[in-house]
Amino acid sequence: MIEALAAELAQWGPGLFLKTSVWLYPLVNALHILAIGAVLTSVLLMDASVLGFWGRSPGQQAVIALLRPVTIFALVLALASGFLLFSVRPVDYIANPVFRLKLVLLALALVNALIFLVFNPQSILRRPAAALSAVLWLGVLVAGRFVGFLD
Repeated sequence: MIEALAAELAQWGPGLFLKTSVWLYPLVNALHILAIGAVLTSVLLMDASVLGFWGRSPGQQAVIALLRPVTIFALVLALASGFLLFSVRPVDYIANPVFRLKLVLLALALVNALIFLVFNPQSILRRPAAALSAVLWLGVLVAGRFVGFLD
């Protein structure tokens, strides 16, 4: 089922165009890397704030309020550009176990982010959720880097 969808996606116009474009693929790839960097930086700064790396600052909520929209915007860019990159070789990526691991880690990171949003700032779950967030997002980054090297 998934393989059939991947094979169908391999014939998708934008993916085919991206595959043959000398300029567009590197630009989308650069956008993906930029977006991932922005997601990871903002997430790690929010996590560090919740974990008290800068002491128990009353500005913790201000840091999170400032970085949350940046994170969401960067995440949307990373997902969109990642999907475009995936569409160039979907059958190969689906068969790659490291790519599948990346997707699992990404799903867990997103679920953890939702948990993080649901619980109030005083919840005892916020600090473990912040620590888990840092580990999961770093795992997504590392798995993503390995995808290209373990074809």
